[in-house]
Amino acid sequence: MLASVNGASGQDGSASGGVCGTLGMDVAAHDTRRTFAKLAYKGGAALDQVSLTLGHESLATTQRYLGLEQDLTDAPCDHLGLHIDLSGK
Repeated sequence: MLASVNGASGQDGSASGGVCGTLGMDVAAHDTRRTFAKLAYKGGAALDQVSLTLGHESLATTQRYLGLEQDLTDAPCDHLGLHIDLSGK
């Protein structure tokens, strides 16, 4: 499990400094875990592989965790103004 972003974490479990400091926000380690899982799945990783990586005992848990029942075409994180190039170029 991720403990911090860029090696810095606050006593409350939030990450600070590095990227978070640049963005002017605190990010909890669990936020980075969920973001990783969603990006991996959206990028084409198989659900069972994401589930294994997260340490879930069932695919149903991973499906709930990823919010697969939700319409994420306009997710709140889409409004952060960040662009991730997944083309590999």
